[in-house]
Amino acid sequence: MGVALILPHAGRLGATSGSCSVPPSFGLRYPEPMDPTGPLPPNARDRPVTRTPGDARSVRLARYFLPPYLLVVALIVFLPAPEAGQLTGIVGWAVDVLAALGASRELSAIALEFVANIALFVPFGLLLSIAAPRLTWWGTIALGCLTSVGIELIQIGIPSRFPTVSDVIANTAGTAVGVGLNLLRRRPRRLPGSDRSPT
Repeated sequence: MGVALILPHAGRLGATSGSCSVPPSFGLRYPEPMDPTGPLPPNARDRPVTRTPGDARSVRLARYFLPPYLLVVALIVFLPAPEAGQLTGIVGWAVDVLAALGASRELSAIALEFVANIALFVPFGLLLSIAAPRLTWWGTIALGCLTSVGIELIQIGIPSRFPTVSDVIANTAGTAVGVGLNLLRRRPRRLPGSDRSPT
């Protein structure tokens, strides 16, 4: 037995015959196809292309380089000062150069050590934010801060090591710089030809 469905202004749909008649008065309208050579819609130039939080190749490379980097950091921060100085001799060399130019050796050492601690954790923020794309930017910075605090606590028991709050500040700042570099890298690109003005 057939079932008939009555729609306003659409006539009768015959279920038994399988035919469907929808006159133009039903109100269905479809957009016209866009001409790829024509002008862009007014809001097209302002729509950035969405990107995933890092392509697969970048994530793989970051995960590949992150463990060796952490190993180097561990050698720098956990070895006694004389042995670690062989890895970071450039800081001592720079202090000697500044002292020869008349700068205070003590102040130069403090300033250069602070800058070196910032530079040491820039790869931490950059590599970690790429290797773990689901981790938020503030989560990455917080993890860098907690890592630095853990390093300073361990250094309490290492001879010739002197934990300082300035190291934590510098390491956290370096992590933030690395995260910022990754955010710049992930900045969305605009559509090709989006600089065309609508007419």
